[in-house]
Amino acid sequence: MRRPQAATSHSWRTTFRSRTPKAVRISSISFEARYDIHVSTSGSSAADLVFFLSIHDHRQGLGGECGGTKTAVPLINIGPVDPTGANLNVLQSYTVEVMRNGNAQWAENLTSSGVSFNKPADNIGNKSIADYEAYAAHFIYEIQFRGVPRRDVCS
Repeated sequence: MRRPQAATSHSWRTTFRSRTPKAVRISSISFEARYDIHVSTSGSSAADLVFFLSIHDHRQGLGGECGGTKTAVPLINIGPVDPTGANLNVLQSYTVEVMRNGNAQWAENLTSSGVSFNKPADNIGNKSIADYEAYAAHFIYEIQFRGVPRRDVCS
């Protein structure tokens, strides 16, 4: 499977010294972008792992009825937001690929199968998302990188 090419690419070189996995919060990120995250597991400046995070927008074109004509609205949502995203104008998803020793592997979504992960909408207020923590909990996934031992990815 080829890595998707994105319109924009951002790159950070990061060295993590902690051996404890940390949650990554993804919010308000550039649409149709690819983020390259370089990780050194040995503490050196050379990356042992490179994660490619590709973001994809899915525009719904939601709107309201105005004089018998459907009119698109420039708002993030047109009603209360739930995990299905029915009232969201833009849904975002992402794919993750890891490269180690020149070999790239897609992150598999073991929760809903496939290689794509849905991103929760940003916390845009309690009138749109009454309980953001409960809403965001629907977007926690079990993942697996085939061919990359778990200790190398998560340690």
